[in-house]
Amino acid sequence: MVVTRIAPTPSGFLHAGNIHNFKLIDQYVKEHAGKLILRIDDSDEARVRDEYLTDIFRVLEELKIKIDEGPTSPEDFKAKYSQSLRLAEYDLAVESLKKKGLLFACACSRKDIQKQSSDGRYPGTCRDKGLDLEREGLTLRFNSKCAAPIRVSPQGDQHASIYNLEDTMGDFVVRKRDGQASYQVVSLLEDVRLGVNTIIRGEDLFSSTLAQMAMAKSLGLEDFLKVTFIHHELIRDENGQKLSKST
Repeated sequence: MVVTRIAPTPSGFLHAGNIHNFKLIDQYVKEHAGKLILRIDDSDEARVRDEYLTDIFRVLEELKIKIDEGPTSPEDFKAKYSQSLRLAEYDLAVESLKKKGLLFACACSRKDIQKQSSDGRYPGTCRDKGLDLEREGLTLRFNSKCAAPIRVSPQGDQHASIYNLEDTMGDFVVRKRDGQASYQVVSLLEDVRLGVNTIIRGEDLFSSTLAQMAMAKSLGLEDFLKVTFIHHELIRDENGQKLSKST
């Protein structure tokens, strides 16, 4: 049976791109008689607001999307489903990657990266500096040079494509400067915990798919490597920019 999820982040009001994604997921679940889980990504606590959390439930109700598993209200979410309840699990995964020698410490700020990179992708500045992984205030990044080629079968297609993490996602953040596990870690562990076997996300998140598959392989999370990924086109305005205006 198809098991998938809607995974909004309560760090802003939902926008047209979110609505497009929700509708595609809902349609896919209905066509395949699948199970739909509501997974709210609130691990970035500094950006979470109650009004954004309430907005998620409002939009799902307006779209008449039936959720089979997950929180039924903001109060229910805070009491039983918040990712803040599982921070220790995320930390254990980061520690495991660290012990395997797959991480390096980075002192670069976002402004530093923007100055060093024409496309905004991290250029590997601190990869070989040997900065102390235990030093506070540094980010920890996954060393993409350590990752084996990643095999992705879009929409379950048997004709898989092979991708090199260093050439695509690069050295992504695993632990943020504040000491919290990154979205990539949290998303991976939550999908595994919930038994998700199909992930439907925008094409702009393809690099996240590669990052999460690389970590899954490193952590021995074999079920995630069998997930069916569907990366849909984004809706754009007349200038070709993806729509991200709040509803």
